[in-house]
Amino acid sequence: MKTAIVIIEIPYGQDDAMKHWRQLAEFFADRTKSRPEIEKLAENVWLIPLESALPFFGTLVHGAHEHHLKCRTLFLDETAQWVKS
Repeated sequence: MKTAIVIIEIPYGQDDAMKHWRQLAEFFADRTKSRPEIEKLAENVWLIPLESALPFFGTLVHGAHEHHLKCRTLFLDETAQWVKS
């Protein structure tokens, strides 16, 4: 596995969970600024190269689990190749 796409579900309508989501999102926004190899595809979606950013991946998944946020991961065997249009 070379890459992971991680999606953390945003808990709309759940005040306590939304507070945790905002804290987590702010924490990881700061960490991705200095890591150009990590692509933030949406507010709650990250494309993470596992060879260079495995600790970030682990921290992201662990953070979601600790805050009781639903997290889904799609592992890719190849580096993502985007079609440009």
